[in-house]
Amino acid sequence: MTSSSLESSHLRSDGLASAVVGGYFRDVRPNGAAMRALRIARKMSLREMQVLTGLDRGHLSRLERGLVGASDDTIRRCAHALDVPVAAITHDDR
Repeated sequence: MTSSSLESSHLRSDGLASAVVGGYFRDVRPNGAAMRALRIARKMSLREMQVLTGLDRGHLSRLERGLVGASDDTIRRCAHALDVPVAAITHDDR
């Protein structure tokens, strides 16, 4: 799934971002462990990730630990900062 696939999505109350792809709803949620592994592999600190995404460092930490959900915008920002497709940092709950 590309980042453009999430453009018609919204955050649900259970922390999943629902996206309409090809006329069907798709549910995706952030994969915090993958995000952390990619960040560390790039030798990037949370502070650097904060600067690149514009997101609060504490929120990024909670996201990586799976304590919070993420909006489609947050997922896109993180994927862009890590230079990976959205699919690399999400779970597909379809």
